[in-house]
Amino acid sequence: MNRFFIILLFAIFMPLCATAQKIKVVSAEYTYHVPETITPAQAKQIAIERARVEAIASEFGTIVAHTSSVNISNVNGKSDVAVKSIGTNDVKGVWIGDIEEPKLSATVTPEGNLVYTVKVHGKARARNTAEINLDVAILHHHTEGNVFKYYPNNRNKNRDEEDFSVKFKAAANGFVSVFVLDDNNDMAFCLLPDEKGNGFAVPVEKSKEYHLLEPQDSSEETTYFTTDKSSETDRVFVIYSTKQFSMPLTNMGEYTPQLSIKSFESWLHNNLAKDEMMTVVQKSVTIKKVE
Repeated sequence: MNRFFIILLFAIFMPLCATAQKIKVVSAEYTYHVPETITPAQAKQIAIERARVEAIASEFGTIVAHTSSVNISNVNGKSDVAVKSIGTNDVKGVWIGDIEEPKLSATVTPEGNLVYTVKVHGKARARNTAEINLDVAILHHHTEGNVFKYYPNNRNKNRDEEDFSVKFKAAANGFVSVFVLDDNNDMAFCLLPDEKGNGFAVPVEKSKEYHLLEPQDSSEETTYFTTDKSSETDRVFVIYSTKQFSMPLTNMGEYTPQLSIKSFESWLHNNLAKDEMMTVVQKSVTIKKVE
């Protein structure tokens, strides 16, 4: 065979092999004792997320000194409310997707406490060591905080306690999107880009601080949470990459601002598998309804 042709084949296929070698099959089992502050729907998602983190950590290890994208909140002395945001940014790997659907079983202790045991089996890759450092925080009317009040009858009088935005700064130029996941209703909502956008992530400049979702002038609506429960906890996903990426699309190829959590996870995992520079920072917010 021609020596030049061999070298050419080597140059073409070596990068593909290197990428393929980073994908690992991982599995883990996790037992989650559900606190009273968490709904069963939220507890199932927490258990699945923790099992995935356990599987990733077993294969790739953990990041000991990384805390910039971890959000541990304390509400009424119970720190477990926002614990679902812990871990995904503390491991040296990224969950790519499920090979099998997570297997979850529920038991009740003699004291009446709910316990979920979940088994996961899926694919993961090592986290890119060259990932861009991100500064992300939930803003509650310009100050950091993740507990929001919702006044269904007095919205205009209490906006300072309801307004929501995200502080964001990256060490390199790139693109960003923001999603909120409502586990109780099994829905994911794309907040950025908004429905007026073209379905592509919003460009951001390096070292520039942004307050995403904050109105640019008085004519724009503020972003706030609603709930039909006395209290609920939602997840906020801030997704960044140095490469442009598009939002989830319908079968007709149209941008959709809301979709099921399973469809969102499938879209996210597909992007993570293709884009090694994509970084996901997960936070949580608690919404309390005030009549």
